[in-house]
Amino acid sequence: SHLLVAFDRKEPTFRHQKYKDYKGTRRPMPAELSAQVPLTKEVLSAMEIPVVTQAGIEADDILGTIGHTAEKEGYEVVIVSGDRDLLQLATDHVKIKIPKTRAGGTVTGHADGSCSGRDTGSDRTRDIGKGRKPLTDRTIL
Repeated sequence: SHLLVAFDRKEPTFRHQKYKDYKGTRRPMPAELSAQVPLTKEVLSAMEIPVVTQAGIEADDILGTIGHTAEKEGYEVVIVSGDRDLLQLATDHVKIKIPKTRAGGTVTGHADGSCSGRDTGSDRTRDIGKGRKPLTDRTIL
């Protein structure tokens, strides 16, 4: 199985260099969420889950690049992110799941707008096509 998590870094990205007002209207991350990032990285490290970051590159670009490469190598890919910009990466072999909170639980929305229901860890990637290699039932790139 393959699993990784990507994080943005604080320094400007190549998009900031090309367009100085890039994300200029976006509100900063709430302090209570920002405070959780170091602990999240610590837990991921303890679980031996790779964390990928790169100066000047956003996490969604990292996920897109790795996902595209994995697809070309014959893997089924599932990307879980709250970033709707990633929907442009969806193909027959790259699935995008968008977590949402409903009724006190988490559900994952699919690129087609449907939801899989409360996330119990049993959600599977469907329609694996001939010759495709599924990474795992719960792969996140």
